[in-house]
Amino acid sequence: MQSYIKHILLVFNIITIMFTGVMAQSSTKTNLVQNYNLPEYNDSLAFMILHDSAWYYFGKDISKSHEIIKLMDYYSKKSGNKFILSNYYSTIGSYKNLVYDNDSAIFYMDKAVNIVRKGMQEDSLNYSYIRLLPSLYNNTSIIYSEMGLYQYAIESQLNCIYCLKKIEITTSLNYNMKVLDAMSHTEMAMYYSDFMDTVKANKYFQIGIDKSVLLEDLEAVAYAKLNYGIFLLDIGEFDKAYLLLEESKYYYIENNDIYNQLIIYYTEGNVFMHQEKYSEAIELIDSVIMLTHNNGFAGLEIASIKSLFFLYLQSGDTINALKISEDYLSLANSYNELEGIAEVKEELAIILFKKGDIKKAYEYLIVSKKIKDTLVCLDYKAKAEVLESKFKLEQRNQENSLLVNDNKLKDEFINKQKTNNKIIFALFFLSLVFAYILFMNRKRINKINAELEITNDSLITKTEELEQSNIVLQKIFSLITHDVKGPIGTANMFFGYLNDNTQDISQEQRNEYIKLIGKSMGVTYNILEGLLYWSQNRMKKKVDYSTLSLSELVVSIIDNLESTVFTKQITLTSKVQAEVQIKSDTDYIRIVLRNIISNAIKYTKEGGAIGVDYKSDENLHYIFVTDNGVGMTEELAAKLFKQTNYESTVGTQDEIGTGLGLMISNELIIGLGGKIKVESKLGEGSTFIIELPL
Repeated sequence: MQSYIKHILLVFNIITIMFTGVMAQSSTKTNLVQNYNLPEYNDSLAFMILHDSAWYYFGKDISKSHEIIKLMDYYSKKSGNKFILSNYYSTIGSYKNLVYDNDSAIFYMDKAVNIVRKGMQEDSLNYSYIRLLPSLYNNTSIIYSEMGLYQYAIESQLNCIYCLKKIEITTSLNYNMKVLDAMSHTEMAMYYSDFMDTVKANKYFQIGIDKSVLLEDLEAVAYAKLNYGIFLLDIGEFDKAYLLLEESKYYYIENNDIYNQLIIYYTEGNVFMHQEKYSEAIELIDSVIMLTHNNGFAGLEIASIKSLFFLYLQSGDTINALKISEDYLSLANSYNELEGIAEVKEELAIILFKKGDIKKAYEYLIVSKKIKDTLVCLDYKAKAEVLESKFKLEQRNQENSLLVNDNKLKDEFINKQKTNNKIIFALFFLSLVFAYILFMNRKRINKINAELEITNDSLITKTEELEQSNIVLQKIFSLITHDVKGPIGTANMFFGYLNDNTQDISQEQRNEYIKLIGKSMGVTYNILEGLLYWSQNRMKKKVDYSTLSLSELVVSIIDNLESTVFTKQITLTSKVQAEVQIKSDTDYIRIVLRNIISNAIKYTKEGGAIGVDYKSDENLHYIFVTDNGVGMTEELAAKLFKQTNYESTVGTQDEIGTGLGLMISNELIIGLGGKIKVESKLGEGSTFIIELPL
């Protein structure tokens, strides 16, 4: 039954694929055919209209096709064209196949093939003949397969594939021919499966699927997977079979192809039966029976009822098996399904024997035996032997013909190959020249890239150095602004006093003011000189260690700040002993002490006091700068040297600062390996402690 279903499906799809253009015939053409009135057309065009219309009615009204074929006979003979005549015989052969007259179908197909071969011999440049030949072989193979003559079917299908290869070599395959090529491999696989050659069947099924997928022809892919699934069911690969059936189902559902959907459901039901999933199988097959009956698919309905009968038997439900057997025998007798009747009656005989109805069981067994004997009668065997001999003879002739054609193709291929070799050699030489040019160009580019990379690295280094220099310069300018504005501001104030004519200033006061202005200018000079020296060392990233007298350094700083403390009447004293000496960078320590003392002056009120002291232990020097100024909160003191951005507050006389002094001082002390700490109480004053390694 599986073979029967495959052949029905094969015929249905081949007709659809080979003659899809027929469906697009205009209403004018159809009316002409119906009226059989073609006076204004020449013989060839009139024949082609009739040809397309005949194929159109194959799927709709077979009797109408028969009437049109009679008209085709007139125009084909009148035209005298071999191509038209071969199309005419091919159409008759397909018609005979549809009305189950397969012997006549083969006869007319052979005539069509012989006419095309003769035309090819007379006019080898007429590609219309060779393009017609593959479809003729394909249709012939279908008819042979329906007759059970699988050797002939395989031979015809091989001829179809061979012709397609020849067309591909000599000219090219259009899309429809590529589809036919893919379908031909699928059909070849089906014939080998019927011929019980599973190795070749697997091979050709896979080729058919691959070619269909490559073409992106969804119908051809679905067709190949459906028939491959049926084959895998027959050889017991149930899981793989079910997977392929499910993949093909999507296409047929999307295209509302009810018949092929039912084929899939029927096959899946048989998969479930072999997997002993009886409830799923019975439910699926039962639904197929109902749908096939409603849609008039009698052959599939008979096969489905038979499958349901055996399902019930395997599941142990003999009651339903007996009921369904009556439906099957009634329908099978109507369509003369002798093989199925014999199988069912043989099973019924076993059931009845077990039930004790010996007489009826015997009757069923006798009927089954007679049918089987009929199917394998001696006449059938004799006919099979004759056909086998004929096939072997034809096969030898065909092999000889194929060898001759192969030699011709090889000669053509060799000549083409010689020409191609010359072209390839020229292209190879040009490729070498081009490759050499590319190599030299690449070498030059690599050299330039290497030089650019070195230059780029150098630029990066210079950029980093420049950025570092900019940072140093910013700090220098910040220090200049911070340290110089004090003495300059003092000098500016005394200049103001001297130029103020409204005030009565004595000569003694005037001399004192001039003295203080000079001292402020000297301080400014010393600050700028020190900053210049410090910035030069910072650019070199070098610390200049030397032994210095801390007492002398503090005294010089106090002297330089005299004009500043004078204006606020602040007492600035040093308690550092004269013998105290430390090893450090003099300029660093000078800048740090100046900044911290200046900061103390800023936040000490008029009449206040600032003192500088020193002590040491086994590990560290300690320098203390103490004031009785405004002080600060514990929170501010704790984070004073942890900030990265400083916002300076105004001093006791509204002095404005940048906030950079302490930041720079902290950085310099860290550079010397030390740190600065602060102890302060709001309203009572602050003590800054500089710790340096001993």
